[in-house]
Amino acid sequence: RQESLRSQLTAHLPGLKIEVSAPPAPLPSGFTPAVLVNCTPLGGPNHPRESPLPPKFTWPSDAVYVDLNYNEDNALVRQAREAGLAALDGSAMLVGQAVRSFAIWTGRETSFPEVYREVFGERTPIGE
Repeated sequence: RQESLRSQLTAHLPGLKIEVSAPPAPLPSGFTPAVLVNCTPLGGPNHPRESPLPPKFTWPSDAVYVDLNYNEDNALVRQAREAGLAALDGSAMLVGQAVRSFAIWTGRETSFPEVYREVFGERTPIGE
């Protein structure tokens, strides 16, 4: 499935080198990912202190971390930010899906910023 995803992404993003690996397999020597994505429930509200990352994981420098969980106390998002990475939680994705679903089901548009503020207040998905 990873190779299928890589092929599909490569077809839509020509010129972008895309490699896939699944933790806890170590990254190849010398390989530094540009984007790390957590799309597991680990780190989320039901598993806030669990991590999909291997033990003794070292955050790469100059990378972006995206966690699809949207809980405010997400330890992985906090760790990524403390390591100097740009880190986003899943709150914007959640609201984006809700806004799009609302339009599909009702035929009416709604404001992303207004919905986001209503659900998450002044918090931002990218932190302070």
